[in-house]
Amino acid sequence: MSKQSRVFIAFSISYPDKLRLFTLRHQLQVNQLNCNWVSLPKLHLTLSFLGSLSKSELESVVELVNELRLDLKEFQLNWRGVSAFPSKKRARVLILKLGGQDIKKLNRLVANLKTRLQKLEINFERKKFMPHITLGRFKAPVNLQKLKTGLQNGQEIWLKDLGVFESQLLKNGSKYRRIRQMKWW
Repeated sequence: MSKQSRVFIAFSISYPDKLRLFTLRHQLQVNQLNCNWVSLPKLHLTLSFLGSLSKSELESVVELVNELRLDLKEFQLNWRGVSAFPSKKRARVLILKLGGQDIKKLNRLVANLKTRLQKLEINFERKKFMPHITLGRFKAPVNLQKLKTGLQNGQEIWLKDLGVFESQLLKNGSKYRRIRQMKWW
């Protein structure tokens, strides 16, 4: 790992769920979207983006995530539709929105995580948490208001693997490396 790293805390997506997301992506590709698709190994649900951290800050984050996982169980969420950031009218990022029975539990986890990061004086992205999986990115804004997805809402997705990741930005996209993974079930 480099002296400074771009770090985020996220749940990885299970292989069976990634395969279903690949099928969804194929359905979306029929729409001939000029999109840079996120590769299957990089699909995840980010809880908090932390940015550049020193080695000591990174060690504190890994310890914090390890402590949080002691009180956790797996999360069951559901697909809630395809959307975009910043909006469907001027889409730059194509996402799959998530909701479901464990969304309140997930929101409490994120709030607790951010409170504890603040106590450690570790900076994190302050945007409101919106559970989603990034499917792809557009080079220029695209209007997706009339996008037909063929998506079956309600499909389950299970979150079990909480990890701390490092991201490197490269010319041909980003490269992720798992720093630490915590599993439970």
